[in-house]
Amino acid sequence: MESFLLKEWGIYIDKNWFNVFHYEFIEGNPQLFFSHPNSLILTESKAKKLFGKTDIVGSNLQIDSTQYIVQAVIKDNPVNSSFQFDLLLPIEVKLNTKTELDEANYWGNLSFKTFVKLRPETDAAKTSNKINALFKSNTYHQYKLTASLLPLKSMHFENDFPWSAFTHGNIRTVKIISMLAVLLLLAASINYVNLSVARAGLRSKEMSVRKIVGANRKQLFLQLMSESILTSILALVITIILVKFCLPFFNAFTGMKFTFNPLEPHLAMVLFGTLLTVIVLTGIYPALLLSSFNPLSLFRGTGIFQVKDSILRKVLVVGQFTLAVIMIIGAIVVYKQFVFIQQQKTGYNRSQVFTIQIPSKKLSQIDRENWAGFLHPIKHELLAQSQIKHVTQMNMESIVNYTYATAGGIDWDGKDPDYNPSYVDFSADADFNKIMNFKFVEGHWFDEKNVSDQKNIILNETAVKQFGFKEPVIGKRFKNGRIIGVVKDFYYKSMHEKIGPVVIRMEEPFISSFMIETYPGKATSALQTAHKIWKKYFPDASFIYTFLDEEFDKLYRDDKRTLSFTMVFCGISILLSCIGLLGMAVLASQQRRKEIGIRKVLGATVPGIVTLLSKDFLKLVIIAIVIASPIAWWAMSKWLQDFAYRVNISWWIFVVAGALTMIIALATVSFQAIKAAIANPVKSLRTE
Repeated sequence: MESFLLKEWGIYIDKNWFNVFHYEFIEGNPQLFFSHPNSLILTESKAKKLFGKTDIVGSNLQIDSTQYIVQAVIKDNPVNSSFQFDLLLPIEVKLNTKTELDEANYWGNLSFKTFVKLRPETDAAKTSNKINALFKSNTYHQYKLTASLLPLKSMHFENDFPWSAFTHGNIRTVKIISMLAVLLLLAASINYVNLSVARAGLRSKEMSVRKIVGANRKQLFLQLMSESILTSILALVITIILVKFCLPFFNAFTGMKFTFNPLEPHLAMVLFGTLLTVIVLTGIYPALLLSSFNPLSLFRGTGIFQVKDSILRKVLVVGQFTLAVIMIIGAIVVYKQFVFIQQQKTGYNRSQVFTIQIPSKKLSQIDRENWAGFLHPIKHELLAQSQIKHVTQMNMESIVNYTYATAGGIDWDGKDPDYNPSYVDFSADADFNKIMNFKFVEGHWFDEKNVSDQKNIILNETAVKQFGFKEPVIGKRFKNGRIIGVVKDFYYKSMHEKIGPVVIRMEEPFISSFMIETYPGKATSALQTAHKIWKKYFPDASFIYTFLDEEFDKLYRDDKRTLSFTMVFCGISILLSCIGLLGMAVLASQQRRKEIGIRKVLGATVPGIVTLLSKDFLKLVIIAIVIASPIAWWAMSKWLQDFAYRVNISWWIFVVAGALTMIIALATVSFQAIKAAIANPVKSLRTE
């Protein structure tokens, strides 16, 4: 059970938790759970995974070196809930020392989340203001921290909580995927209407004959709508079957646990609404068009509302290719942004660096003055291994996604007493830069042999700007030391967020992890060696490690999925556009087969005929490119706003998208055009 906490979600809760949130208990009850500090609750799925059954109340489970008693088993939360916890522990387990209790009771401690259940008649805004006033009155003025209420239903998409243990979604990603789905549905509907209109000429004789023998327009309209409804229902049935089949693969791709029950009320409403929308989009106009044919004006080529059918077909082709061009431009921009993220410049190879978390419980048992004496032997033993290149001690758990910031506690000459900026506080030993390889704007790195450097600091460029330092920066007083260096800004969190001020110190009291760089090709063996050393010093603690490349991939996992989804939607959209265009080309070649035959008899060449049949369609594609370009620029500009650091939407993206669309359209049309051009003109002219 040693690795249990490394892989599963667990939270500490107090006695009011079950008064606020509802859980269905399969075995045990809350009273048993809170009767003993070493109690725990498991979810149904986790109990079955660990014990093979749910009847396990009273069973023991060892986590690290502590024995816990399973006091209850609860039903799993719904998969769309933010509360995805497999393990519940009493908060007394976390706060089992006076030091931990004092820290928890400190108003500036932000390690805990507090949920408040308001009475129905309560004014949430006024209550929020009162809580904020209470919070301010109990925190130090220089921190200027505020508190506010956040509705539970808004928590899932709250971007200010990306570091919390709760499952969060990205509302922008949801909107993008939803928009792509709507565009794809619209493209498919336009494609269906295109083909229906293309077949209008073939079915016009059928409709005219029916009218001649006595059918009225209402009867023809109902017949055609029935065909569309049956087609849409059949498509829905096939869709449900495909979703059921593909759902496991989709879950594996997204890393989530989506469920699909078409009878579930909300989903049933969505499916019915989509079906109704598709019927309206694909059925009404073709039915009106075909049922409106006048037998006497059959050969006038005039459809409903006296609009030429050819004009309508052109409008639909332009609309469909407009969507395709938007998708292509979107795919290029998303791919370019993702490549930009992947090419973040760092002074280290992410695949050769990993961090090891120092057990906080172990350090809490040692006086802070003795931490160095305890941790230094571990570092030296790690450095003695042939696979390991560098080892550094630091106060952060991650250098890739460090989202914690602090305020106050800093001072410099000329600082406004009321100015208390938030900043990132990096504390590491002198070997930190051997791995990071910072680029210095001016100054130098810490000298381990220089005692004064224990108080000196290094700033990043943003800190110098935001703190308002004037040249010369080097040598200015900062807190109890001096500024000895300024490094170029570096990414220590997601590129969705701006780089903030960073203060780097060489003090050791708050060390929480080791960062280890291995020699190329030695990462696996170095990890195994580090594990053995870890067990020597922390025999009862879990070996928690993370490779920087894994952290990096996790940080941008949603962006990578967005890219994949965009590529898939783009491919399907292009395919649908090509099918629609091919249908139009087939119809055009059929309508002009006699013209083509006459031209060939008079000496027209195959390339000339292909050009004749293709140029009209290519004109429509050019119009689509012109319409799509500003729309795509606007949409992708909005998407890129979610990134603090982003690529520019260059002009060449539109050129590439336009050229690619032209090539695809030309290849689609040319296939049918060549087929028509090489046909025997005698056969074409004989055909009535």
